[in-house]
Amino acid sequence: LDDSLDGIYSLVGQAHLKAGRGLEALDAYREAVRRQPGSPDALMELAWVLATVEGMKARSKGEAVELAAKANELTGDRHPTVLDTLAAAYAAGERYDEAVTTARRALDAAEAAIAPAIEAEDFAAAMTAMAGLRATAMD
Repeated sequence: LDDSLDGIYSLVGQAHLKAGRGLEALDAYREAVRRQPGSPDALMELAWVLATVEGMKARSKGEAVELAAKANELTGDRHPTVLDTLAAAYAAGERYDEAVTTARRALDAAEAAIAPAIEAEDFAAAMTAMAGLRATAMD
């Protein structure tokens, strides 16, 4: 199989997960990580399944934290979705204090990620309002 198609395993995992086939999703995500061990997305997706899908949580607590922590390291400890996955993995492993702290960091990272867009929207709204005022003044 061509290496450029390695990401297909994550897509297959997503499809299985949406269809409620957790074990098949797990297999696909494991293959994605095997083929792309340095992919934060693949690591995060596998960690999420291990931490959140019933029947897998009990036997995969440590592995979920390990995978999510590696994804977090690869993304510089600032990606909201990765931090959210790490928080879920901590919670699945009954490491609740770390889960809460990490979930708060995920929220902070999400706010920081969207702040420029919010500011840009506010700026655009201000410019639109100013243009409206100018148009009214010229009438």
